[in-house]
Amino acid sequence: MRNGPVSRLLNPPPGHALGRFAFVMATGIVATLLHSVGATRPADVLFGIAAAAFLALTGAALVRVHTPSTIRAEIAAARFTALTVPAGASVLAGYLALRGATVPAAAVAAVALATWLALGYLVPAQRVIDNSTAASPDPLGGADGTWFLWGVATQSVAVVAGLLAPLAPGHGLNTVATLWWGLGLAQLVLVAALVAARMMLSPLPPGHEVAPYWVFFGSAAISILAGSELAALPADQRIIAPEFVLAVCLCLWAFATWLAPLLLALTVWQWRRSPACRSSASRCGRSCSRSACTGRPRSGSAKPRS
Repeated sequence: MRNGPVSRLLNPPPGHALGRFAFVMATGIVATLLHSVGATRPADVLFGIAAAAFLALTGAALVRVHTPSTIRAEIAAARFTALTVPAGASVLAGYLALRGATVPAAAVAAVALATWLALGYLVPAQRVIDNSTAASPDPLGGADGTWFLWGVATQSVAVVAGLLAPLAPGHGLNTVATLWWGLGLAQLVLVAALVAARMMLSPLPPGHEVAPYWVFFGSAAISILAGSELAALPADQRIIAPEFVLAVCLCLWAFATWLAPLLLALTVWQWRRSPACRSSASRCGRSCSRSACTGRPRSGSAKPRS
């Protein structure tokens, strides 16, 4: 079957071989949430689904992306969504750590760190190359909410290191958690500045997708989670004072909460400007106008009672 599920899995559109790991990340996050509230059985089911999806998508990605040219083409198409690979692996490792499976969690965390080291440099480097070769009059035009996945992937490594540090003391995981948390904060601030400049200084065309901008909340939330893991470390493993970490987390929470109404208003405004919305409103207006002029009800409407 040329267009069957196996064919679509092994031959996805450009950019989807890496970007599809967002499913693993989202499913693993829901599993972790269920585990935190005591629903361990459905959490384990979702974790199993996420783990199976990770293995299947990894195999499909290796079939599709296995040479330097295909790797570059895939990263150029996926852009920052490629960073869902280390983020998804980190979520799986974090769940294993919560379940007490230290050795499997460390193994998956090593995969997450390795893919972060590769894609964390290749993705922004590819963006610089594309921006230098493309003849676009608006260099900020490509900045959108998916760029926040840069910080999400970094903070996901910090979360896993923070979870494993008390379970495996003396291996420097507390240092990894602290450094990656600080790096993720810097990336969050940098991307937020670029995305804000894009929205305020560059035109936002009708139909432009606004949903990716909500990834900022994911970036802020995982930064707060990583900070809480740092603050909860044993006293002998702390590098930064927990009071400072919690103060930064509070500022992030306040800013994300303040931004929520603005993003909601932007979403509604952009939806009303979209061609599909205007087309529907135009058809509805013409139908109502014909109904008023002819005195006949619109097609599909109820007939007036006698």
